[in-house]
Amino acid sequence: MTQRPAAPYEESIESTGRPHEDIIFSSTSSQVLAQVLRRLPARTLGRLKCVCRTWRAIIESGRFIRLHYEHTGRSSLARVVLSSMPYDWQFASLDSCLNDLKLACQMQQLRRRVVSSKPCHGLLLIAHDSYGVHVCNPVTGAQVFHCSLPFKQPSDAAAAHPGCVGLGYDLLREEHIIVVLAYKSRNFDTGSYSMECSIRRLTDCMTKKVAPSPPIPVTVDVPPVYAGGKMYWMGESRFSAGCSSILVFDICNESFDVLPAPLTMGHSGRMVVAELTGQVRVVHICPNTETMTIWRKQEPVTLNDGRGWTREHWIQLGQWPDFSLRTEARLVIPLAVDDAGRILLDTGRALGYYDPRNQTLETVYPTTSSSLQLNYRPGFFFAVLCEDSLVRPNCRQRQYF
Repeated sequence: MTQRPAAPYEESIESTGRPHEDIIFSSTSSQVLAQVLRRLPARTLGRLKCVCRTWRAIIESGRFIRLHYEHTGRSSLARVVLSSMPYDWQFASLDSCLNDLKLACQMQQLRRRVVSSKPCHGLLLIAHDSYGVHVCNPVTGAQVFHCSLPFKQPSDAAAAHPGCVGLGYDLLREEHIIVVLAYKSRNFDTGSYSMECSIRRLTDCMTKKVAPSPPIPVTVDVPPVYAGGKMYWMGESRFSAGCSSILVFDICNESFDVLPAPLTMGHSGRMVVAELTGQVRVVHICPNTETMTIWRKQEPVTLNDGRGWTREHWIQLGQWPDFSLRTEARLVIPLAVDDAGRILLDTGRALGYYDPRNQTLETVYPTTSSSLQLNYRPGFFFAVLCEDSLVRPNCRQRQYF
């Protein structure tokens, strides 16, 4: 009987061969094909997967998804879509609504305004008090409903734990993450409050509480902003602890920090956090003067308000009725900056491009067409930006379109 030598071993899932993606991209032809395909839109790539198994393997690989997003993701931020059918979010491009008045009239109006988060590495989070929280890709149509999140929309007067939810991205682990901030208790008269933060990674859909709790109270009627691996909330001015401060959450480290907000003249109006061109901004909206001031964080600290902020834009909104803070618009949000430097403004009832050079504002939706105005109802439409991406809002094994 032949004796076999004994050897120690340890349990491991480490592959003994080459990684799967290395095999796919091992040939020069596959590498060249990937460089060509990454320039195509996501919808076109979805059809090209049917060409052959090799093309499908390349398009569905994580390496190609990253190549495609790096090439097309940021270049498509100016794409605006309008949503309809809240129970099953469907989207139509702004251009198609402008060219087809019948389609524009069919877009469902909402009773309450929905302030959506900006697109985050190809995905979009939508939170509505009546329709829950959805993570979706407007280009591919893929969406996932997330339930049992520990918060309630602040528009619900009976909400036990009012809070807000946002979508971020862990740059270290390369995965999306849902961040929830909610009040366990709050009393504006006494100034007492208690908050908690929870996170949910899309790869496992497990909710985890973050310790310690947020150091300052924040406003929860608008979603947080994601930029550069961090989430930003505006401090709640009705609490002295949150006045003139910004709460920052580092996703990779799961830690909080406090950033001083820009100093504004007077105490009227409100401040919100926004993201433009990949950087965080602070927007001060004053109904008394009907003005919007946009502040940009500047490093190093030079020629600013002493806190590291520089006034970037000052917009007089009173001369445009659709955007006047005393008439139609209660909250004006800057969504994006196009290639020409124009700022896209959203009120929930109107979309417009503000040109800082000419100090003019062009309303692009709703149009002035009589047939559209005839069917226009006094509700809110829902406009969001989208990125041309293949990423699916599912688990890691099925995350690509």
